[in-house]
Amino acid sequence: MTDLSEDLEEANSEGKRLMVIIEQRGCIYCKKMHEEVFVVPEIRKFIEDNYFVIQINMFGDVEVTDFDGTTLPEKEMVKRWGALFTPSIYFFPQEVPEGLMASQVAVANMPGAFGRWTTFNMLNWVVEKGYSSDEPFQKYHVDKNRIKGGGMKRAIGLAAIAAMTVSAALAETVAPTNVTLADGVIEASLTGQPGDPVEGRKVFANRKQGNCLACHVNSDLSEEIFHGEVGPPIDGVADRWSAGELRAIVTNSKMVFEGTIMPAFYIDSGYERPLEDFAGKSILSAQQVEDVVAYLMTLKEE
Repeated sequence: MTDLSEDLEEANSEGKRLMVIIEQRGCIYCKKMHEEVFVVPEIRKFIEDNYFVIQINMFGDVEVTDFDGTTLPEKEMVKRWGALFTPSIYFFPQEVPEGLMASQVAVANMPGAFGRWTTFNMLNWVVEKGYSSDEPFQKYHVDKNRIKGGGMKRAIGLAAIAAMTVSAALAETVAPTNVTLADGVIEASLTGQPGDPVEGRKVFANRKQGNCLACHVNSDLSEEIFHGEVGPPIDGVADRWSAGELRAIVTNSKMVFEGTIMPAFYIDSGYERPLEDFAGKSILSAQQVEDVVAYLMTLKEE
């Protein structure tokens, strides 16, 4: 049995922060976190030194007692908290107000798998109590990555050279109405040609095209202002998704994530655009989709 109040007390007695991670059997993203992120020596040591970790099975039957005294099986407690994805990591303050459940008192939540340094920066931000300051995590993360240097831009340069030197077989561009997704993936290029990451970076930042910064923080574009916080940070996105998965998300996110507010960038019918300028046509061309995918594939956190 897990009692969060007792776990918090034990964490405090050891001078650590309480961290709860929700996982499930067969979760490829949980596996990725354990095999590629938590094993990084710097991250592993930081967790061991600073965190008291509790694991919860999203579909488990072990009883969990919440901070407000409610006791439920793991699977019911996860529903109570509204956790929909695995892994989901909750970070808690050292003192919890009475009568509130875990999801109400958590100081931060990481829904899904993130890259090495996004995870490491979040772990540090919580320990440093960044949530108590006026600086949001997204800005903290961007500033930390700016200090690290321009690895992403070097990757873009190499990818651009590759795009120029690869001789792709010419193929007809796939029309928006002919695009098909298989298990959330579009494996083949929409144009039959490689994307240009340099052009993709421009589209990503363009407020009248991709406008991706309206919802996502991207430290590779730290020179741009007003990074949004609606969606997850883009840093390390190539570590979390394949090119085929990213192509599907950019093409028509509505077919990948139910209820998402992210626009479908490559459809021209069956969707009511909020802006008349894009009524009856796609926001991006097929080649622009490929360019954005090529750019996103350079965003690794290695």
